[in-house]
Amino acid sequence: MPLPEPRDGESHDDFVDRCMGDENMREFEDAAQRRAVCESQWDDARDNASGLWQGIGNHTHSFSSLTDGAIITRVGSPPTFAVEHYSHIVSYVLNTPWAIIADKLAQIMGLLGFYAAGNKFTAEEVREAIGMSQRPGARASGAVQIIPLYGIIAQRMGLMTETSGGTSTEAFSKQFRAALNDPQIGAILIDVDSPGGAVTGVDELSSEIHAARGAKPVVAIANSLAASAAYWIATAADEMVMTPTAEVGSIGVLAAHEDDSAFYERQGIKTTLVSAGKYKTEANPYEPLSDDARAYLQERVNDYYDLFVKAVARNRGVSVSEVRGGFGEGRVVGAKAAKAMGMVDRVETMDETIARLQRGRRSRAQSQAELDRRARRLRAASRSA
Repeated sequence: MPLPEPRDGESHDDFVDRCMGDENMREFEDAAQRRAVCESQWDDARDNASGLWQGIGNHTHSFSSLTDGAIITRVGSPPTFAVEHYSHIVSYVLNTPWAIIADKLAQIMGLLGFYAAGNKFTAEEVREAIGMSQRPGARASGAVQIIPLYGIIAQRMGLMTETSGGTSTEAFSKQFRAALNDPQIGAILIDVDSPGGAVTGVDELSSEIHAARGAKPVVAIANSLAASAAYWIATAADEMVMTPTAEVGSIGVLAAHEDDSAFYERQGIKTTLVSAGKYKTEANPYEPLSDDARAYLQERVNDYYDLFVKAVARNRGVSVSEVRGGFGEGRVVGAKAAKAMGMVDRVETMDETIARLQRGRRSRAQSQAELDRRARRLRAASRSA
């Protein structure tokens, strides 16, 4: 049976009271448990309006444009929680440099407009759109721990990130550390299918994986896309693999600015910003981007791009100039080109990679067993002497 959901304009307290009394909540005998479920439904609904974009990869729905979302917000159509969070979400997207395929950032912007208009997707629609049913979570195959790096990458875990299929760098780091410190895990396989994401948290994760080299085999496999931030992270593994039909690359950083001034002018809307601080209102959507603001955005993009390129050069053991002048130069490339340019170490299927790691685990175990036997024989010989 479906659980209650907040109605347009309904307050938190009114929703919780209605939810607590809903007949579908009778299966929860404990009042505290019912309240917890209702609070979760409220938070989930708010997150649908503000944060689902974190994990959306491809979606078949057509989205409202950002400007459509803005004007609908003004006339009061969307739910209260959508209006409340819309402005700071847009600000985050427009003021955050992204290491992502460009058309994915456009989809994020469209999705923001879709939610700002009071619309939302069901969890089932999201799973179907991104193929979530075919994307398992972290799992073990023998002594190989497989950790997924799927969907759009963000630093922190939102309430809907798991449902929508994206990856939090903080959550991934915890999974990686756990596998690294587990003596039962012989090798780690990072299963990558991501167009990239926001730059925050990415270099830190890439550096952490790189620092773990030598502790135990860590392999990343593009299965079937390791683009931008995802490639930044994946190359930090001991070995970079891609499946025969996969794509890797998109080394670059971009930032977006929305100039909605002409649209608002046609609607007869004039917005006046009152602020303190010389640059507090620069890059706002109510006026064209100034030369100073453009230069500052370009400077931020360049800084993150330098960080990205240097990390990939370190991870792949090549010069910075080789990454800048090759490695796709911002494009994604297929297996043949990637292997020729040194962007990956080998091309093989997921099953082949798992089998190879398992064989390596057995071989290492056999070698260690032989060393142990030799040590025992030497100790025995020493005692008898």
